[in-house]
This record gives sequence, C-alpha cells and structure tokens, in this order.
Amino acid sequence: MLEQIILLPLYVIFGLFIGYFLTKIAPEELTSGIPYFLKVKALVFLLLSLTLLFMGLTTVTVPLFFVAFLGILLAMYTSTPPYLLFAIILAFTANATAVVIASLMFVYGMLHVSLFHKKPQLHSIIFVFAVPYALIFLLTIHTFINGNYPLALGAGFALAYAYKLTCACSVHDLS
Repeated sequence: MLEQIILLPLYVIFGLFIGYFLTKIAPEELTSGIPYFLKVKALVFLLLSLTLLFMGLTTVTVPLFFVAFLGILLAMYTSTPPYLLFAIILAFTANATAVVIASLMFVYGMLHVSLFHKKPQLHSIIFVFAVPYALIFLLTIHTFINGNYPLALGAGFALAYAYKLTCACSVHDLS
C-alpha cells in the first residue's frame, strides 16, 4: 500500500524530470521528433484507455457507460489537463493495474515535457497532479466512492484524448 500511495506518484512525476533532462541533452533532436512524439502520446492514451477498460474495471454496468461518455465529452470539449485525471485514476486503481498505469503516465510525462519544454510549466503540472492525489488520500475519498466510476471516466477521457492527439498528428503531417 505504501508503494501505491507514495512511490507510484513519485514515479509519474519523475517522468516529467526525465523529459526535461532529455530536452537539455538533445535539443536538436526535438524538432525532427515532434510528429513521432505526438503519435506515441496518442498511443499511450489509447493503451491507457484499454488498460483501464480491461484491467481496471471490475464490473461493467450501464451507469459506467454514461460515466465513460462523460469522460469523452470532458476530453473533447474542455481543456482539462490530463494530469488532473491522472491523479484521480492513479488514486483509484488496484495494485497490479496501478503499476501499468503509472508506467504509461511516466512515458506520457516524458514525452509531454520533451515537446513543451518550459520549466515553469513543470511546476504547474506537478501541482495539478499532486494536490488532487494527496487530497483523495488525505480525505479518504477513495473509500467512499466505487472505484469503477473514476476509472470509467478516465477510460473515456483517455480514448477521446487519443483521438484528439491523432487528429493533431494528421494536421501536423500535412504542414
């Protein structure tokens, strides 16, 4: 339990620092790698959605489809930062699934910071991730809510976000 509460969020945040470190080591590789980074980010979100659907959810009910649809709408029509949902998803996942999800978040963080290498943005990302995650555990919210609902929301969000990134890749390929 300690590794899920403390070590997995630190692992996710560590991906941000690795991405920032990579921008300092090889800045010349970033401009030629942008289309590939965008494609891998879309793939990470697709894998995150599939992981949440097939490994995270314990039961599938009609309300979960509505919550997943709400996640799709949230990703398509708002500018909700993914790290806010990452915190919620990671707080509600089980042990075996949490490691897989944290690894996908690590890769996403590394790619995201490599694409948008601004140090002030790094602090805001950590804040948007760490504060909700800590509040969920400090207020023991995860014991009152059925964990399937936040995971369904995250699965829908990740699926729609992968679609948005795929559209961004196709627009970027045309230019």
